[in-house]
Amino acid sequence: MPEPQSIFVLGREIGHEDQLTQMLAWLCDAVPAAAAVVLRLALDDVELPVLGLSAQNGIADGRLDALITTVGSTVIIESKLGSAYGAGQLHKYIDWLAAQHGDRPHRVLMTLTERLAPWPDEDLAHAASLNVRTVARRWKDLYGALSELTTNAASADTDELATRLVQAFLEMLTEEGLIPVKPLPGDELSDLWSRSQAVIARFHDYFRACKDAIAVALDATPHSNRSSAQMTSIYQDFTTATGELIGSVSPTPTAT
Repeated sequence: MPEPQSIFVLGREIGHEDQLTQMLAWLCDAVPAAAAVVLRLALDDVELPVLGLSAQNGIADGRLDALITTVGSTVIIESKLGSAYGAGQLHKYIDWLAAQHGDRPHRVLMTLTERLAPWPDEDLAHAASLNVRTVARRWKDLYGALSELTTNAASADTDELATRLVQAFLEMLTEEGLIPVKPLPGDELSDLWSRSQAVIARFHDYFRACKDAIAVALDATPHSNRSSAQMTSIYQDFTTATGELIGSVSPTPTAT
């Protein structure tokens, strides 16, 4: 029986930036420990209790993807997937933080991006002039930080439901490809690479040897023009006495 998909995976519209940030905000509201993790990413491990977290906050010249407030800090989160920063976008958020929250010791604009996305020099200089902290993070950084909440040691302060919600959010990030695939170390790959061509050739031999048995089981004959035996794939279609076409496709791994 297949494993049920998480609420995040089921409800996710791939590539929708606003929705992804809304899901993060929902997770942080449901799991306070997750909100604390996000805040630590923005404040470099400064511990402050989260007073509020909301998504899609309207401001005079647009809206904020997410906003976190504490007793002494205000953090804007700007989420990016495929698109780059808009013209003047970061500048606008920096101005808003300085104007609306100038009395707070910590004013932070944190970007969460899929790929490495350095800030323009002029925006960095503008933030420094207004004493606004700039933090450029990637979704993989958030993944790593949230993952600690799912370990046995870290989840002592997090109940089972909260841990499952965090895990489900992490699974969604993985499904969407926001987490880079880890390199294959030599000990994991072992001798598979050197043996791959021989294994593929062996599979081809085995599949060809099975064709007669498959034909008997299907009460059909191999189709003369619907077959292939390439390095990347091997297949054979069959036809019944009444002309019904039966596909029998068997892919094999690629060897390069």
